[in-house]
Amino acid sequence: MSFYTAINIFGISQFVRFYTNWAWRLHGYNKIIFFFERIYDTFFNLYWRQSASVPESYDWENQTVVARNRENSHTPLYAFSGPSEAQTFWKSGGSYSARRKLSNSISMNGLWSFILVNSPQEIPYKFYEGNDIPEGWDNINIPSNWECQGYDVPIYTNFTYPFPLDPPFIHREGVWSTPNNSFGSEKSSTSLLKEWNWDTSKVDESTRQNPTGCFQSTFEIPENWTANGSRTFIVFEGVDSAFYIWVNGNFTGYSQDSRLPAEFDVTDSLKSGKNIFAVQVMRWCDGSYLEDQDQWWLSGIYRDVFLYNKPALHIADFVYTTTVPHKIPKNKAEIEILVQLNDCRRPDSIMERGSVIDCNATIYDDKNALVCSAELEVSELKEAVDYGCNLRDSISIRKKHILRCRIVLDNPSLWSAEIPYLYVLMISLSFAGEIIDCEACRLGIRTIEVGHKLFRLNRVPIIFQGVNRHEHCPARGKAISEAMMLKDVKLMKQYNFNAVRAAHYPNHPHFYDLCDEYGLYVVDESNIETHGFQILMHSTPYLSNDESWYGAFLSRTSRMVQRDRNHPSVIIWSLGNESGCGRSHEKISQWARSYDSTRPLMYEGGGARTSCTDIICPMYARVESCLHMSALECKNRPVVLCEYSHAMGNSNGGLQEYWKCFRQTNSVQGGFIWDLIDQGLSGEQRSGKSWNYGGDYGDSPNDAQFCINGLLFPDRSPHPSIHEVKYLQQPVEFSVDFESGNLKIRNNFSFMRLDVFNILWKVKFDNERKAISGILNLPAVSANSECVIPWRQELPNLGSIAESLQFKECWIEFFVVLKESSSWAPKGHIIAQEQILMPRSNKPETKKKVVLSAEKYKLQIVHENYDILTIESSSGMRVGFFKSGEKFGCISQIYMNDKMLVCSGPSPNFLRAPIDNDYGGEVFSYVNRWRNAEIESFVLARNTNTSGMNYSFDSNGIFNISFQCWIVRRGDKSNTKMNLVMEYSVKPSGIIFLDVSIQKVASLPPLARVGLSMTCSDELQGIEWFGRGKHECYSDRKASAFVDRYSSTVEELHVPYIFPSENGGRSDVRWLTLRPICDKTHGIFVSARSQSLFQMSISNYTIEELTRAKHQDDLVKSKYVEVHLDHLHMGLGGDDSWSPSVHKDALIDDSGWKFGLVLTPIHSQIDASDLYCLVDGS
Repeated sequence: MSFYTAINIFGISQFVRFYTNWAWRLHGYNKIIFFFERIYDTFFNLYWRQSASVPESYDWENQTVVARNRENSHTPLYAFSGPSEAQTFWKSGGSYSARRKLSNSISMNGLWSFILVNSPQEIPYKFYEGNDIPEGWDNINIPSNWECQGYDVPIYTNFTYPFPLDPPFIHREGVWSTPNNSFGSEKSSTSLLKEWNWDTSKVDESTRQNPTGCFQSTFEIPENWTANGSRTFIVFEGVDSAFYIWVNGNFTGYSQDSRLPAEFDVTDSLKSGKNIFAVQVMRWCDGSYLEDQDQWWLSGIYRDVFLYNKPALHIADFVYTTTVPHKIPKNKAEIEILVQLNDCRRPDSIMERGSVIDCNATIYDDKNALVCSAELEVSELKEAVDYGCNLRDSISIRKKHILRCRIVLDNPSLWSAEIPYLYVLMISLSFAGEIIDCEACRLGIRTIEVGHKLFRLNRVPIIFQGVNRHEHCPARGKAISEAMMLKDVKLMKQYNFNAVRAAHYPNHPHFYDLCDEYGLYVVDESNIETHGFQILMHSTPYLSNDESWYGAFLSRTSRMVQRDRNHPSVIIWSLGNESGCGRSHEKISQWARSYDSTRPLMYEGGGARTSCTDIICPMYARVESCLHMSALECKNRPVVLCEYSHAMGNSNGGLQEYWKCFRQTNSVQGGFIWDLIDQGLSGEQRSGKSWNYGGDYGDSPNDAQFCINGLLFPDRSPHPSIHEVKYLQQPVEFSVDFESGNLKIRNNFSFMRLDVFNILWKVKFDNERKAISGILNLPAVSANSECVIPWRQELPNLGSIAESLQFKECWIEFFVVLKESSSWAPKGHIIAQEQILMPRSNKPETKKKVVLSAEKYKLQIVHENYDILTIESSSGMRVGFFKSGEKFGCISQIYMNDKMLVCSGPSPNFLRAPIDNDYGGEVFSYVNRWRNAEIESFVLARNTNTSGMNYSFDSNGIFNISFQCWIVRRGDKSNTKMNLVMEYSVKPSGIIFLDVSIQKVASLPPLARVGLSMTCSDELQGIEWFGRGKHECYSDRKASAFVDRYSSTVEELHVPYIFPSENGGRSDVRWLTLRPICDKTHGIFVSARSQSLFQMSISNYTIEELTRAKHQDDLVKSKYVEVHLDHLHMGLGGDDSWSPSVHKDALIDDSGWKFGLVLTPIHSQIDASDLYCLVDGS
């Protein structure tokens, strides 16, 4: 018995069980994994390292140097000229476009002179001294990634470092190769076990060793910026990966950490008038070892750059904390405010040190009305601390005055994602009665608690309806515009997300402002991932356990906390992603808890349950594993999935199982779907809905399309799966108990009542009778509660409606819509909807009588030879059947009035164009099992043990023909895989009834589909159907697709997944028609037999073409319309994309099936519902 025969017969449950325990370190596997981590550390040091350490190194290859002369991290500062400018700024939204116009700021965005060289050692000689720009330099726009501007190439990897592992050194003298070099010619998916190898014996002259960009620009500095001891700072919000800066030829500083600001005091190098700024950016540095996130490796100055000016004595930082204590009445809140002052006054300064200095804190409400104010008092004098940073050069260690005050606010409005109420906190510094410095930020009052296995916000448990989000623009890479940030935030709100994980690094500062304003909970994540140091699918703590790297680890976490701690939206700190859990993690977790005790920590590394995390946060754990972890937990920690439901291509099947779990009363409080946006890049060679992924730039190493796993396309148009996500996350649920006559409305909001919405209802019928509708008048339904009302009070008598049904089905639908426009959606936006099938009447069905004079038509055999039998009706219909060959028993063609409608089929089909999830699982993957069974080569053969074919006319002139077939592999007729019987009944009117019976052998794997496929005339591009829609849906992802009558075109049904695959399916179809778009007089009608339903997929592309093509613009259209009518279609899966993840109830693993279809050629403009009535009455 072969390996595949064994797993097909006995299943893979044992493999799945082992994978589950291994992946999430259950049932003692944690000790085994820990043992392998220690082996990894030992062998890496002894053998895998590419070179030995050297005593002298560059800053960018020295893990103990993370910066030179860089200022301490702090909350974003704006240097407002006074309270009026601050109020105007925040009242208008606090945008970065407004920031660039502030009085004491100068934006440095725009065109800079630029040249890219091979390595840091090859930079133009003293380019930073400001001589005339030589030939060969270009202009480049800032902010941008230079790879997206045509310099060097983007590289995409999941966890493989794009340079040999030899920390902290970077060297790329050699070429990459992989055992899977077939990717260039054979379509496949990323393997978690694929290994890229570095070959130093070969040299690729086109590969740059460490591409280094040199930038230069000039800016005018106002004269008053250099007078009276004022200080000027330059801020780089994001530079990838490390850089030096010079001002007027003077060395200013160095910084690394690609995702946090780098700020330098440039006062001593500035002069009034023209100033020359020069920057040298290295693509790789030792910090790159800490930035191995699943994303594109892109370089350059990709976030905003600006200057701001402060007086000699100025506000250097401030922080507030809010609590709603138990000990005081609930209508009060405590706000503690700390302010740090920098005193850079010189002895000759006009600001005498003995003069009176005042610092005041003022709070305004959302209408800009004064709420309260207080004077801050000097608390202590402290030395500036930049945690984890080694300041080696000339920067002086400044003392900072710490001022403090505590305010008790009456009747506070609390902040939450549902009601994101924001105050404005203003800090004013006065000297001799005159305001000399002013800072302000938004203030949200909320409190966080983790305990008793629950996460509570403002004392209320919440469910995280979250998504992971990479910063990504298809044209500009990591250079995200404000408009795109805002679009992402609004889309998340519109699709019922309430939380976002900043995966896997601190985002642009303005993104947090938007989350504060629009209402999203944020998991703010440190820019640390060392995934490439992995063994047996687990990242190891190799670097975390190396003491020399601790400063770099601490710097990245501490600077994030110091920057973002004033954002109410930030409710969890994350220590990074997939970096194991070592000594550095233990230390920084202790630091974070002591520095900010108001927020819990989340960190998945090391098994999601270590002492470094206050929340159990597995990634891609199955529902059963989540419940198991929750039951095992003895430290009162809740379970929140940091990643789940991998949205790679046509995915997110089985999501409803997670939401059943989340809605139950337990400690599993939601999670964050991976992820929001497909990370496809635009390319000049691409057309239409095509984007580049790994390998498309000749980049090595690469992980192909593994970056294409979003709920949105790169241009932010939606994948169909996001509709399912929105439905399952919707905050209002409906149910009707028809026996008791009660309607139950459940409000799943944690803080918001339902009176801000209209609740609409509508009753629809399967005969398309005009729907009746209205608005529900409900009592106020409080947050996290439900309302039960007798539905006859609010709705028409649904019983009488059901009794009047013409056919079989009637639905009642509910819609919860915004009464008024909000900041994130227009009036009428649907936040929740439900469709409920009403019970069928016990009365006999009264069906519309449709008469087509079928009795006047006659049917006869017009042609028969060895290969084909053809019959013809006087109605104009002609149909042929194959009597031999590989399509024995199938229809050869269907004509109506000499117009060919069906070119071939229906014929049995068991394959689909693989989706990404079908490739997951290595040897256990569905694709490998299908290929091993050679299902693609299955053909039909006459069953020689029977007569094979029988036909006759009955007394009503109906032609009956049956075929007994074997399904065998092409060229191997002795090895039967299935037994097939197809029985046709053709009525003189042209209606064709087809019944199918299939029995399969046990050695076959679960099948992709069991159904019939046919090719139709490419003229038939218009489609109508009655079933689920309007968006794509499959058996394990269809809850959001309501049953109705829909119309579309074949082109519109196609979903342009970046990596082509099976797409466009519609579930629970009752009937469909295919006709020309502009001519309804001919076509083909298909309906299910015996009140059953079917899955349809209609495409202009063959299965083979969708399987072959790697991009949408690679696809070549078929000469026909490809129609797939499935009795069963395997689910999509999506718990992850690297193991077989289709749930058991969505697999096709039965031993046999019986089903049927009805085909009717159309020869008039008859309505499809009338045809359905005719067929149903037959």
